[in-house]
Amino acid sequence: RALGPHGLLVANLPSAHAALAQQVERMRRSFGGAALVVDDADQGNCIVFAGRQAVATRLHGGTARKPRGMDAPAWATLQPAFARIRAAARAEVAAIARDALR
Repeated sequence: RALGPHGLLVANLPSAHAALAQQVERMRRSFGGAALVVDDADQGNCIVFAGRQAVATRLHGGTARKPRGMDAPAWATLQPAFARIRAAARAEVAAIARDALR
């Protein structure tokens, strides 16, 4: 157990890999289903966030803070990626809520 209770595993996986679904399923099992997959078809990969706590609820709100020392243009280039993460997390939270109502 390398991650602490609030730890977060982030994996960058190639979207076209034949074993992608199997790799994601293994991560979900390892973390009790707490995994969020963010597809980035433009780059040909997907990012998987997994942790012991509900990942989507941790990532869907708020805004990321620019690290000290990072220049504004570099920070600006990351905003579309952060928006994709928040959108995927919001969709996952909505799906969890719909399932709970059934």
